Amino acid sequence: MAEVDKLRVPDVVPSRRLLALLLAAGQEDRARTLASQSGAGVERLATALVDVDRRAEAIDLLRHHLDGLGREAAWEEFNLYMLLADLLVDAGRGAEALALCRSSEYWPERWVATRLARAGNLARLRAMADVGLIPAQRELAALLAERGQFAELEDRTRRGDEYAAKQLVVLGRTDLYEVASDRSRSGSK
Repeated sequence: MAEVDKLRVPDVVPSRRLLALLLAAGQEDRARTLASQSGAGVERLATALVDVDRRAEAIDLLRHHLDGLGREAAWEEFNLYMLLADLLVDAGRGAEALALCRSSEYWPERWVATRLARAGNLARLRAMADVGLIPAQRELAALLAERGQFAELEDRTRRGDEYAAKQLVVLGRTDLYEVASDRSRSGSK
């Protein structure tokens, strides 16, 4: 494992694969040391732990890391918070995930929109998107495009939803994108 120690370069995040190999080789301390240097490393280690069916340890790792950062780091480490919330929900610990969401104003909207999209809950996404929540608009537009609901994308574009318009551009419908862009710039919905 001396080769791994040589790889320890400042600002270099170890890969998920390397961390998984270290875990498999019984080198957990070394994996934790390499991963602890950045939020991205911690995220990769937590994901590697999940890959080897050690979810509880991944949850503990994320909690420990985030508790050490404090509330002001919520914006910078929102991916870690979202991963932790996902793991808590998947482990049947929804109340803890909800408490985690309530502890921050920075990432919960994005996380909720992502979870609703994964569940295919168009009604809730529409409701969130219609009140102007950008993460919900993004997720709804992507889900509508994925499901082939082009008429709704066109309707939302005509009402000024630029994320719906962007999906239409991807689909080759640039004419409606101009309509949404003009409305977005003028502030009308």
